[in-house]
Amino acid sequence: MKATATTGVIRDGTQGSCSCARSWIYASVTNPTELQDSLQGAFAGTYRLERELGGGGMSSIFVATEVALGRRVVVKVLPPEMRGAVNADRFRREVQLAAQLQNAHIVPLLSAGEVNGLLYYTMPFVEGETLRTLLTRGGLLPVGETAGILRDILKALSYAHKRSIVHRDIKPENILLTEHDALVVDFGIAKALVESATSTSRTGLTSAGIALGTPAYMSPEQAAADPEVDQRSDLYALGVVAYEMLAGSHPFLGRTPSSVLAAHIAEKPQPLAPRRPEIPAELAQIVMGLLEKAPADRPRTADDVLRALDEATAVAGRDAATTNERSKAAPAQRQSIAVLPFANVGGDPSAEYFSDGMTEELINALAKIDAIRVAARTSSFAFKGKDVDAREVGVKLGVATILEGSVRRSGSRLRVSAQLVGCGDGYQVWSETYDRQMDDVFDVQDDIARAIVSALRVRFEGEAPKRIVGSPTNDLVAYDLYLKGRFAVNQRTGQSAAEAARWLEQAVARDPQFARAHAALVDAYVIMPLYTGASPRETWPKAKEAGARALRLDATLADAHASLAYGTMLNEWDWPRAEAGFRNAIAADPDYPTAHHWYADFLAGQGRLEESLVEMRRAHELDPLSLIIATELGWVLYLLHRSDEALAQLEQNLALDQNYAHTHFVLGLTLLEKREYDASIASLQKGHALGGFYSFAFAAQAQAHAFAGNRDAALDVLGELQSRSEREYIPPFALAIAQTGLGDKTTAFESLNRGVDERDFLLAENFFDPVFDSLRTDERYAPLLKRMGISDPRTPASIERHA
Repeated sequence: MKATATTGVIRDGTQGSCSCARSWIYASVTNPTELQDSLQGAFAGTYRLERELGGGGMSSIFVATEVALGRRVVVKVLPPEMRGAVNADRFRREVQLAAQLQNAHIVPLLSAGEVNGLLYYTMPFVEGETLRTLLTRGGLLPVGETAGILRDILKALSYAHKRSIVHRDIKPENILLTEHDALVVDFGIAKALVESATSTSRTGLTSAGIALGTPAYMSPEQAAADPEVDQRSDLYALGVVAYEMLAGSHPFLGRTPSSVLAAHIAEKPQPLAPRRPEIPAELAQIVMGLLEKAPADRPRTADDVLRALDEATAVAGRDAATTNERSKAAPAQRQSIAVLPFANVGGDPSAEYFSDGMTEELINALAKIDAIRVAARTSSFAFKGKDVDAREVGVKLGVATILEGSVRRSGSRLRVSAQLVGCGDGYQVWSETYDRQMDDVFDVQDDIARAIVSALRVRFEGEAPKRIVGSPTNDLVAYDLYLKGRFAVNQRTGQSAAEAARWLEQAVARDPQFARAHAALVDAYVIMPLYTGASPRETWPKAKEAGARALRLDATLADAHASLAYGTMLNEWDWPRAEAGFRNAIAADPDYPTAHHWYADFLAGQGRLEESLVEMRRAHELDPLSLIIATELGWVLYLLHRSDEALAQLEQNLALDQNYAHTHFVLGLTLLEKREYDASIASLQKGHALGGFYSFAFAAQAQAHAFAGNRDAALDVLGELQSRSEREYIPPFALAIAQTGLGDKTTAFESLNRGVDERDFLLAENFFDPVFDSLRTDERYAPLLKRMGISDPRTPASIERHA
């Protein structure tokens, strides 16, 4: 295996693709410089500390030279809380026992002791990088490389397990990759801590703030605090690591520690095949077998897994059984970057659209380079206006670098400052300031993009393009109008939607060949009925015309394909054409999260709920901080009657933003399905208070009141909807929800049939909502489906179960 960096044995810390890994901050003891100086004085004559590698899950880590032998070692110093929870002499003896582990794939322990009241242990310094670093830099790994890494880890586990030592914390941070091998570090430390716990209680470790294991990689039995975990717990953790290598992300991506622990106990990960079809079935079966919830259902030993892996790679024609060398023919790993919102430093708040626009243009330009994985706009913009550390961004978005900067626009002058920062260490990789005329705006964008490509050492297949950022228009006024329009579209309010249409109409009027402005105009027209009350009969023909023009000018515009498909779904109910549009969007840009999100909405409206979940999870992986996507992931789980999983997802969303109205709305629906009616009403009302009137959410309150036995309150809600319908459009879908809750099925079917006549946009993607479950065994249900042009893919037994 070829190492791409020289690092210490381990850089333990938060794991880059799941928010639930530990992140202990050792600065609570003292700052790193003071700590190093203090330790150096105490270690005088024994170790000469060179530098700190960074805090680990349970330690502060230093590279040092062992004075007596002149060899480089790593010294890991445990936090002071450990001193009261662990007997130092017993800890030293247990480390000495663990140091007897001698295997080619285990980094051995050398010594342990106490200095300045702090426990420490040492191990050899090994040149290489952690598996976490590799995953953060490149995402999913080639199948052959994954098999080779798994073989090495399994050999280490096999050797240690035969000697009754369970690691308890297998994770990418504890797997070191050298030029030819994968090595496991910290073997025996967990056992040493447990065995040397003071007589007060072994729970003293936990009370001291020390967890033996990382939530993201804990087995179900570890998550349930079972004290008798055995080697099969390590195999489960290895299954999570293998899944991450093959799928490119953690099986329970982006969840809080409590929700990920709950998922380990109760939630089955999404199968690997839909996420990466080229994975050999035999290998996928091994990984999913390691992830079985019950230890008895997993392979019994590491040797069993090794044999299965040999057979799987042989069947697949891969010689991973005889070599651990990374394949020189493997495709180059994708670099990863997040472009954070450039700051508007001109002192003019009205120029915010320009700095945001510059950011979006760089995101779009870099995203077109196959060798670079770029964090989605919504997730990057979640950090707007926040003073955050590069390492925090790297963890939350799973990227190795960030690009940040500022924009100052003054008349015809433009000043852009940009810097590229590594997320692993927070150091600046590249920086530059550009003082140009506004006429040079596209050249500035191209210069920055080229500098990033050079800094990341990106290799193009074939000849490198002459320009990375082209000139989408020769009319700078049209371009400025386009940036204003895009900025307004992203605000998603009634006023901004109308403003967006006006700006973009002016842009395409100045330059009818401006394809991206036409594509943005589709977005503006499609969202106008949702936010302004405009009639789709007026806006949809304009959207279709703009979309057709955009695709005639540039058929590769994924956003134009997706927006047209979404509008076709909502307004025309031409299901085959809508699905073809979504597929075209994903083919044009597989990493465009909105295409996967809206395609998931479409599939939900067709009753293809498992397929919808796959697409919504993919959208969430691509855009993990998007509140709407994260909420709608909970929504799809709710549609599947997986309400506990939905609640866990929605709880996580509220941890990000307590005031996001749509999350409260979906939470209210989920609680309604769980028959927690008072809590449901409270959540629906809070969503209403935060986000304003929404007929679907308001009507759901009628069902909750009715099912709780408060028929008068349910009738009041229905009456309010009917009263509103006399002065504004109330979708028949919403009336049918309230009528269904009141048991008036006849009127509910009448409303739904009227909704079909009117092409009610809520029906297009919400018909399979559990609020209508009681209607699905009625003889009038099948004719209604036929009128909609869809079929219910579920079995009669499944329908009956939820009716």
